[in-house]
Amino acid sequence: PPTRSAPTKGTDMTPRPQTDFQTDPQHTDHRQRPHRRTTLVVGGILAAALVGSATFSALGAINTVSGTKAAAAAGMPTSLVVKADDASVRIVRGTVDRPTFDYRAPWPAGASAFTQTEQGGTLTADFRPGVGWPLRVNLFGSGPELTVTLPAGRTPRMLVQTGTGSATVEADADQLQVSTGTGSVRVNGSASTLMAMTGTGSVSVAGTVDGRLMASTNTGSVRVHLDGPQPDAVDLRTGTGSIVAGLPAGGYAVRATTGTGSVTDRLTHDDASPHQVAAQTDTGSITLSER
Repeated sequence: PPTRSAPTKGTDMTPRPQTDFQTDPQHTDHRQRPHRRTTLVVGGILAAALVGSATFSALGAINTVSGTKAAAAAGMPTSLVVKADDASVRIVRGTVDRPTFDYRAPWPAGASAFTQTEQGGTLTADFRPGVGWPLRVNLFGSGPELTVTLPAGRTPRMLVQTGTGSATVEADADQLQVSTGTGSVRVNGSASTLMAMTGTGSVSVAGTVDGRLMASTNTGSVRVHLDGPQPDAVDLRTGTGSIVAGLPAGGYAVRATTGTGSVTDRLTHDDASPHQVAAQTDTGSITLSER
């Protein structure tokens, strides 16, 4: 049989425990150094972000041109026309004795961006912040804005029109027309005749319309919530989007159609009623109810 050799004298055969981490002086610094570098890099990025944020805020104030103009005559004009080529427009009521216009636009727009004229009882405000400048510097602030503050009272005629931007009217008019090419339209007030239109965007109408209401968009939703007397006619249209209308109680001659979508009609039907409701969408649902 094979013979086993005796252990050499002085040799320690006791098993040594294994450790999870072996410390090597040559590699210890190599492992820790990337952590310090990462900390320095992250700290530098945060510091740069704070400085950049403060710089952008300061440049945003410098980058903005603003102004205030008031109509020459006190009181409410017979007709108010507000036009903007590329700006959001807002019409509100306020404690003023005449229409007041506050505009804000990115540089290089200046005083020539806003003009107003009055002739034959018609006050026309024209806001064109991009006129004459193919490139607009707007890196640090919001887009052009025009706010019109009206005195107490009801305007016989009001036209609000913008090319690109939202249009909001919180005022009263006998005849009111609000439109934009791209952007939302929101109306909250009273009118005898109201037209609210946009090419792309939502349309929202709230308040009182005792005559004819037309609200339409090519792409977007239509929301109508009316109080007061029954309107004579309601015409709601969208190409792609839903229609939701809450109308004063009473009988209506109703026509609601959709190409793809459901129709929920809770109005009181009366085909002989002089109050007519038409709702149409190509793709989307229709919900009609009494308030």
